[in-house]
Amino acid sequence: MRNIIFPFFVAALLSASLASVSHAGEAKGKMSTQGKTVELKYAYALAYNNEEGFIEKPVLRIALTDREIPIETLSGPMTDDLDTLARKGKVAGILIKLDPVKLSKGGVQGTILYPPNDPRKSLPFFSAAGNDTGFEKIELAGGNVKGSVTYAFKGEDLPSFDFDVTFTAPVVKDKVTAKLTGAQALNSPQLKALLAYQTAIKKGDFDAARKLATTDGFSQLDAYIAQAGKAAVMEMMKSEPSAEELKRQVRGVFLRGTSAYIVLKGAAGKSLEKLVQSGKDWKID
Repeated sequence: MRNIIFPFFVAALLSASLASVSHAGEAKGKMSTQGKTVELKYAYALAYNNEEGFIEKPVLRIALTDREIPIETLSGPMTDDLDTLARKGKVAGILIKLDPVKLSKGGVQGTILYPPNDPRKSLPFFSAAGNDTGFEKIELAGGNVKGSVTYAFKGEDLPSFDFDVTFTAPVVKDKVTAKLTGAQALNSPQLKALLAYQTAIKKGDFDAARKLATTDGFSQLDAYIAQAGKAAVMEMMKSEPSAEELKRQVRGVFLRGTSAYIVLKGAAGKSLEKLVQSGKDWKID
């Protein structure tokens, strides 16, 4: 891979910077759901510019939480890491997603960061537009976002929830530290790690595959193995592309600090694989 030391150096430098600087702002308010009330104390804001092209458009993510969280949980195309923290009961609060230019005038999407009673279900989510977003005010100026929002939802299939909170937070820009395409992407350690992982599963070597993934990254497959058995997993993997087919689908490898996103495009459309750096290695996450 061309100048692989450079992306590693930048990733390490960015990681050290993020670790040494607190990105938490302040939130004052409460959220109630499933008969529990959570005091919201911290506010985080991250502007994601959609460089991977995996979601519809750039987004401003605002997390209002009961405890401090790593800003990296808001980074990248998806926020699965933040969802995982909520499912494990390690954070509670609200994730709000806004158009970075129109703010609440562009509509609001959000997720309630609270574990569902049934762990098989997704976290409760909501969307609103026009005069129903709940925002009394929101302002983006001087690298900070501040606002006030009150919202309530009475659910039947989904849990009811309500929140009333004011907040202010510095807006962190989600930066791509390296973008690899063409031969650079095909020879990257990130793609090699993905190919090794898929090859191990296709061979039925689940112990080897487990070592190539993080605990959270392998948890879904572990659960499926426990439910359906290894033979069912191997049968499912027959429909997965071969190593050569997978290489042809690669559109780019995007590094964001110690995380990497491989963008693939096949007959069924775009897909995304996330990896995280563990020492000198990259693991499926």
